[in-house]
Amino acid sequence: MIEKSNPRIRSDKSPFLHTSDMIKLALGLTYWNPTFVAFSVLASLPLFLVMLTHELAVLCIFADASSRLRLVSTYSSQRFHLASGLIQETFVKVLQASLLYSVPALLLNLLNAVTTVHSSSTILAEGRSACLWDMLKDSITKARWKWPLITSTLVSFFSLIFILWVCIVSWGAGGGFLASGKILYLSMWGFILVVAMTKWLEYSAVWDVAIVLSISEDKSVLEALSTASSITKGNRTRGCVLMLLNFAWWLGLRVLGFHARGRFMAKSAHAVVVAETGLVCVGKVMEWVVCVVYCRDCKRRSSRDKVDLEGGEHAMLLRTVSS
Repeated sequence: MIEKSNPRIRSDKSPFLHTSDMIKLALGLTYWNPTFVAFSVLASLPLFLVMLTHELAVLCIFADASSRLRLVSTYSSQRFHLASGLIQETFVKVLQASLLYSVPALLLNLLNAVTTVHSSSTILAEGRSACLWDMLKDSITKARWKWPLITSTLVSFFSLIFILWVCIVSWGAGGGFLASGKILYLSMWGFILVVAMTKWLEYSAVWDVAIVLSISEDKSVLEALSTASSITKGNRTRGCVLMLLNFAWWLGLRVLGFHARGRFMAKSAHAVVVAETGLVCVGKVMEWVVCVVYCRDCKRRSSRDKVDLEGGEHAMLLRTVSS
């Protein structure tokens, strides 16, 4: 059974899109396709459960450390030593929980990406979505898994290395600049940090497009990265803005969640974690839908540039021959 075609979600006849147009098209795709929403909920459920388990485990670790610290009097001479030991113990426990979470999170993030990209690409290409059963069947039988798994793993490694490099450089340079206390040095440190974050957002957009290409066109790792780097030229500012909005969504949820967990009681804190995790999963689905729209727009722009270049070369050849 196929749902009726909706002209509001077709993008083939649209001109080149601005950043706001990409977001509107992605939101329209979800709004006009309740089947896609139901499919995304089912596909994101495993990721939601794993993320929720990890968040609740981390919450219990910090709650246990806080309760143990409150048992010691504020004026006790042992409080400092106990606090130092608790910090080290808590850090080790959180690190262990994060390492156990990383492998299933990588695989389930891939599942979320493949199902979302495959279904949203079909909807944008055909202007209609299949029924829920057909979406589930196609995600298993027609979706590609080999190259997306390798590409997403490599992209996650690149992103981690880049973030670690930015943190190390910012920490080392920031320590010297803050110790100097000079406004010029502080301004230089802030400028370096902004440039590094901008490049990370720009690269993240290119890497996400590479993952979209590996899923939708079954491209190998090098081919997907090369094509993504090529088609995004001249359109990377929009990709950077989209990644910035996605990062702001994630950071805003984390800040609000941290504030709410500290303000409410323990039982309410668990409800806050559930709501926060659910909204993070919503953000992940919308991130991939927007990336599909962004990738299609980059491909249209790249095709237009190639046609213009070939037309210009042909016109120059005709003028040369006629002269």
